[in-house]
Amino acid sequence: RSSDKTARPLSGVMLLRRFLSFCRDFFAVEVGEVGTTRPHMLWHGTCAIDVGGGGRLIERCNRRVRAELYFVDAELSEGVHSSDWMNVLHNVEPRAISMAAAGAMERWFQVKSPRRVWSRLRRDLLPVMKSSQCAPR
Repeated sequence: RSSDKTARPLSGVMLLRRFLSFCRDFFAVEVGEVGTTRPHMLWHGTCAIDVGGGGRLIERCNRRVRAELYFVDAELSEGVHSSDWMNVLHNVEPRAISMAAAGAMERWFQVKSPRRVWSRLRRDLLPVMKSSQCAPR
């Protein structure tokens, strides 16, 4: 949801920027890390991500892993106990996610023109899309 007072729809580029900002802040090493804008307790050390049902932050299920992401609706529909949920982020390094998101934001969004932002995005992503056969022909 946009907190923008003009209530105009967000573009795909703006949604990407917000997603990268969330990743940078949520996966930062510590709550008070410089450059982060998240509320005090909303980070990977205290919350898990539920990407089902619209997406939300939930209580962590497993303190032994560094970060957690679940498809809670799918787990509940199968009757799986929360201690047995499949953690998509079981082997992830949170700081690497945060740093990659920060780097992408710096590289792609240092220009103001949406057209120039899209040009930078395309330049970086097109080779990856082509190599995975996802690019339009």
